[in-house]
Amino acid sequence: MAGGTLSPEEDGYEEKLLEIASYFRSFGEALTAFLVAHGFDGEADRADQKVDFLRRQFRVAGIPAPNRMKEWFKTGKRIGRETAFQLCFAFGLSLDETNNFFREVCLERSFDCHYIPEAVYYFCIRNGKNYADARDILSRMPEDRKGNIAADQEILYTGTIIEFIDNARDAEELIGFVEDHLAQFGYNNATAVRHIRKRWEEISREDG
Repeated sequence: MAGGTLSPEEDGYEEKLLEIASYFRSFGEALTAFLVAHGFDGEADRADQKVDFLRRQFRVAGIPAPNRMKEWFKTGKRIGRETAFQLCFAFGLSLDETNNFFREVCLERSFDCHYIPEAVYYFCIRNGKNYADARDILSRMPEDRKGNIAADQEILYTGTIIEFIDNARDAEELIGFVEDHLAQFGYNNATAVRHIRKRWEEISREDG
């Protein structure tokens, strides 16, 4: 970070940026701002009122409310990704709004479509389906086998997955796609894998 300026060319730029952003407001403060933008008109410093508002949203959406929500505002305790997606479904967010929620409130990337549940959430949110629809689709999915991609295996890039989901006509097409490529849903960071392979080929040559 030359001269105190963060450059996009630096290694770990996104992680450093998120770390810097986290200094400005807590998770509870960020979530409060989100709630106000989505209809909460109570007292911003009253955790109980915000929890009541959240419980109503979850109830209307047919999603069981998470436990200990008051801690989100009292201690700034952050939420897991599954809970974050439940919130996005509870508020009926679009894809862009979901991306913004993860970036601005959770300080994380949104959809990891190499992870089957999040690929399903992407499909459902993109097509205006609810959380119950997503869980139904997931109940019909094969088990997600995490692991390392084999050295000789074709890489299925995130962009390819998203392109397919964007054009999938229904859940059956999505399920079939996952079944056909199940082994390739067990890894992440395909671009990094590609670069590592390339570097290894270079250094493992006789003159490498």
